[in-house]
Amino acid sequence: MKSKHSKLLLVIVMIVLAWMIYMTSIDEYLYKDVSIFFDEGIAIVEIDGLYGFINKNGEILLDLQFEDIYYSSENYIKVKKDGYYGLVNKEGKIILEVVYEEIGPFLSDGLIQVKRNKKYGYIHQDGSIIVEPKYDDGDLYFTEPLAKIKQNGQWGFIDTYGEVIIAPQYKEAYGFSEGLAAVKINDKWGYINELGNLVIEAKYNDFFSFHEDFAAVAIDDQWTYIDKNGNLLTEEKFCTALPFSEGLALVAVEKAGHLRVGYIDKMGKIVIEPIFTTGRHFRNNGAVVQLKNKWGYIDNKGKFLIEPQYDMLEAFYNDLFVMVPNYSDNRWGLVDKKGNVVLEPQFDEIKPFNYDLGIIKLEQKYGLIDNKGNILIEPQFDEIDAYSSPNYLGIKMQDKYGYMDIRGNIIIKPQYEAVGVFQEGLGAVKMNNQWGFVNQENQWVINPQYDEVKGFSNGLSPVKVNGKWGYIDTTGKKVL
Repeated sequence: MKSKHSKLLLVIVMIVLAWMIYMTSIDEYLYKDVSIFFDEGIAIVEIDGLYGFINKNGEILLDLQFEDIYYSSENYIKVKKDGYYGLVNKEGKIILEVVYEEIGPFLSDGLIQVKRNKKYGYIHQDGSIIVEPKYDDGDLYFTEPLAKIKQNGQWGFIDTYGEVIIAPQYKEAYGFSEGLAAVKINDKWGYINELGNLVIEAKYNDFFSFHEDFAAVAIDDQWTYIDKNGNLLTEEKFCTALPFSEGLALVAVEKAGHLRVGYIDKMGKIVIEPIFTTGRHFRNNGAVVQLKNKWGYIDNKGKFLIEPQYDMLEAFYNDLFVMVPNYSDNRWGLVDKKGNVVLEPQFDEIKPFNYDLGIIKLEQKYGLIDNKGNILIEPQFDEIDAYSSPNYLGIKMQDKYGYMDIRGNIIIKPQYEAVGVFQEGLGAVKMNNQWGFVNQENQWVINPQYDEVKGFSNGLSPVKVNGKWGYIDTTGKKVL
């Protein structure tokens, strides 16, 4: 009898130990939240509301002390602590003290705008101070290569070394374009050069920046064009004048009490008569215009390539346009720039998608077309997810999810409760309220056992169990 009790006790002990080992393995996940591993081999992790970095060995590179971390592909990353911002490098070293109220985006010249004590300045992305925060306002970006700064209610300009090139003296100013910047003096606009010399008298009520050597300017609501010396391009006056694009500019004149739109060239001549209700900039030697409430497309001589016959005409891909002949029917199709119908109007909606693809919608179902207007897959899905992976799209049909490739081939038929990112040969799928991973043949590689997953990146995927996150490798082995 004693032997039987001993054996029973041993079995119970073994079961308890097994359960404890299992629970211990589950509880080893440490983090309240995690990111994927980025290409530099680092991941952002959180414990008790504080964030830091770890490497693939789980070693802490940046102490968990920050309220938030804003990953960037740049060399340095913005961090937040006690409501202030700083910069760290990807080895976890603090480059810029966490003392700033704002830190702007990284610029191409390596400069960043910062704000401290309600004043703006500029730093280099290596943390060196270019301009101490002392200005009331300033540009986020340098152009040609100057930035506006505001001090004591007046605007001026500094260069990328922080030197004041044009002292603050203007009520308003705009950035430089083609060597000139618009400035406001005594409530009128003129233009200065990069030395700060007023090269075009401040006498205009409104303006555009210079583009293709000319600027549209207005005096008393009458618009015209000037060159960089302030000379008039034409004596003509317009109700509206827009910047030049591909050598032509849209202008509007009044005819019989109505505004009509046409185009002038750089000689100041009206080369496309103002007969249109409205129009758009020239792009790729053509422009979309509206005539008698119908949209068409003209070449740079004003000849209709697409006759005005559509209630809507919008750019798509590769010289194609989305068109709707009549809003009353609201059937969408595609037409090329020569006026040939590529896709008959039959859909409820057509819109550009990722990967040079288009989404087509019909009766609440979605399909795909390529950038030439060929139907890859007829509308049949309740959803198409653009962000499942670079090569696969998540699809939904009858409340089940699967994957198709970007050519419209169904790779995994909809059969799961949800799908996530398909990366590094493995797709995250949900079954019986648990997440696991399948391969392209829809074979289980990692059985469903996780509350949440974020998909593989650089060989590891974040997984969540019992409210905690950790990492597994592509075999399902727990790594961190």
